[in-house]
Amino acid sequence: MSEAFLSSDDFDEQAHQLYNEGRYDEALTVLKEGIALYPHAVELHIGKAYAHLAREEYAWSRRSFDNALGLDPDHEDGLAGVGETLLKLGDRDGAMRAFERILQLGF
Repeated sequence: MSEAFLSSDDFDEQAHQLYNEGRYDEALTVLKEGIALYPHAVELHIGKAYAHLAREEYAWSRRSFDNALGLDPDHEDGLAGVGETLLKLGDRDGAMRAFERILQLGF
């Protein structure tokens, strides 16, 4: 099956499997391909951010979380991930704001 016929969920599922196997480089490749076809798929941006976070690429992770939150500012996984990334970058106040927002949303 051509990748042009894969849905954003298919890309997300494939990348998630690779991520769970610790194959972060391959997961990033799948996610980048998916984002090229589905640039507004929040879950793909979040997956990409978590793959960067797993590789300790905090600046790239932050950028991907910001892209996801630009599409859906109240996405729980996006807020949690940006909070985690901000902690790694030493921005405790920013991280706490992200975590507080999750609580405000009722998660």
